[in-house]
Amino acid sequence: MSRVIKFIDLFAGLGGRRIGLENAGHQQGIKTCCVLTSEIKLKI
Repeated sequence: MSRVIKFIDLFAGLGGRRIGLENAGHQQGIKTCCVLTSEIKLKI
């Protein structure tokens, strides 16, 4: 049975947290699936 962790990436920026979570999962033999990425671009 394959384990899958589904997650969302809030305040994504360049995606560093997502990449870190995906790499950590891969090292443990766990598949990861980012189901939502959210970022906001403010114009001042």
